[in-house]
Amino acid sequence: SKLALEETLLAFDKKVFHAVIEAVVKSERILIIGSGTSGPIAQDLYNRLFRLGLFCRVETDGILQVMQTSLMSKNDILIAISQSGETESIIRTAGIAGKGGVRIVTITGARLSALARLSDHILLSVCHEPNMETMSARIAQHAIVHALSLALSREMGDIAKINEEKIWDAFYPNSQAEQ
Repeated sequence: SKLALEETLLAFDKKVFHAVIEAVVKSERILIIGSGTSGPIAQDLYNRLFRLGLFCRVETDGILQVMQTSLMSKNDILIAISQSGETESIIRTAGIAGKGGVRIVTITGARLSALARLSDHILLSVCHEPNMETMSARIAQHAIVHALSLALSREMGDIAKINEEKIWDAFYPNSQAEQ
């Protein structure tokens, strides 16, 4: 896991990362997709972006991924998470998104995969274990998701803070007044 994090950091491209942040902030809608063991990572990214107040959805079912993507526009963004970059439903969904002019961001461990070839931006999660479905691969993906959410929060500034406070206040009314 430590090696996966270190190598993911070495593969980190600041220029690509900043382009992803800009694309997400400018998008009208965000669809986050993942299947199999990438599904929980997609769900985590959704939770983080939703809390910032971004209009996003998450989908881990291949048929629903295709349906939702077919209704997207060039003002939207697809974030696809697939360690192998070869999951059939994810590739199909990205292909539909690309044909519709939707920008595609991919979090993957395979820079030369079919999914990566369809993508506008690739955030590489490095893991050199023989089985790509390992916990180390998920930790590398999670580190990228965490970095994205922190960078987006900073980019959005007060808006992100206000949205987070609204959520906390919905669960714990008057908690801000007591501070």
